[in-house]
Amino acid sequence: MNILSTKFDKRWIKTEHLGKIMQLCIVFFKKYNFIPDIKIVKALAQKYVETNKSGNLTELNSVIDSSWNLNLEVPKEILANNLKNFIRKQALWTTIIDNVDELERNSENVLDNCISEFDSINKLTFQDQDLGMNYFSQHDMDKHIAFLTKPNARIPFGWESMDAYTYGGSYKDGRMLGAFMGQPGLGKSAFLSNLAVNFLKQNKKVVVISLEMSQDVYAQRFDAHISKHNINKLKDEVDEAFSKIKTFAEEHPDSALYIKEYPPKSVRSIDIEMYLENLILNGFKFDVVIVDYLNLVLPNKSVDSMYRDVLTVSENLRALSYKFCCPFWTATQTNTEGINNENVDMQNVSESRGVVHTLDFLGALFQTPDDREEGIINCKLLKNRLGGVIYKTCSFKLDPENLVLSDVSYDPGKEDLNFTPEADNILKNLKHLKQDSGSELDEI
Repeated sequence: MNILSTKFDKRWIKTEHLGKIMQLCIVFFKKYNFIPDIKIVKALAQKYVETNKSGNLTELNSVIDSSWNLNLEVPKEILANNLKNFIRKQALWTTIIDNVDELERNSENVLDNCISEFDSINKLTFQDQDLGMNYFSQHDMDKHIAFLTKPNARIPFGWESMDAYTYGGSYKDGRMLGAFMGQPGLGKSAFLSNLAVNFLKQNKKVVVISLEMSQDVYAQRFDAHISKHNINKLKDEVDEAFSKIKTFAEEHPDSALYIKEYPPKSVRSIDIEMYLENLILNGFKFDVVIVDYLNLVLPNKSVDSMYRDVLTVSENLRALSYKFCCPFWTATQTNTEGINNENVDMQNVSESRGVVHTLDFLGALFQTPDDREEGIINCKLLKNRLGGVIYKTCSFKLDPENLVLSDVSYDPGKEDLNFTPEADNILKNLKHLKQDSGSELDEI
């Protein structure tokens, strides 16, 4: 009733009497904040007929009796879902009807108007009914303790240094968006594909959405990663390579990988959402989603501002991690100042530094001249809600033949795990983000 009272349009109901009864109930609900019973509805109908000198009270009462006596014997959850679907379809239909004049004039506003209205309906119909954590209740406290103590609350990166600095990896149940930032050609996609294989080794189901490479080209990377064969000689070693890939699949029977390509700048986050829903409808429940990469996704509705568009995409992808209860990983470009810069930092995020506010994890990729000679790629942790540890650098050796990244920086015997206090980390973040917010920081 909350949803109906917000968006109800009498045109949704084709039967005149039923539509009028719905209107009477909604008007009553808005005023008194509870659903009227049959006696109240009949009284409302009588008052309406007497006041407006129109309508047939006998017919109205007959519809009321029929509605109240209707017993579908269907669970409330199914009824609620059917009602939400009905509202979405009818709201979209009335929006199109209301924009017919714009459509006839071939106005560019038609699509934006329809999408905007449909998005608002979606937000209403998917509104969260969860009241949240009752912190001091024993039930919720037990669940919280289980979250803190159970090792399977995280999905490890598969690299010791990253796992140590994030206290076990990314959140298993989502509610997070992580990204690797780097200049063109430095290895953003290599990090994402290596990360995917590390997840597969843990029997996870992974979805990779590619907006830069075709499905076959991206799959070729996985061929090389898993088989350890030279990526440029796979065609000459097909049988041996795919024998190793088959063995990998047998050793990790619960793992699975879907690769879906879209042309760059052709897909919105709502399209990604629909694709993921289709996977679920076809029986594939994934554990991780990787989008390669952030800057090539379009916002659901453009506002003609690059800063706002990219920020909106990051917010939408993070919201999807809540909906699908799994972590989302992506990549983003550095700006011009971040190219060949060993001191790459938050202000070097390309197009929209507001993305930094949305991300839960941001690793900046960089190389020194010596690193380029030795095939080393460094990843500096700039933002880390996963563990609070920032400004630590992880170093990886890139195998030029199979593009496998091996962790070469972490020595658990030497590493000091008493990292910079959280307060200092927060202050560092604030100083680097003050340009975005426009606020002034007091001297600390």
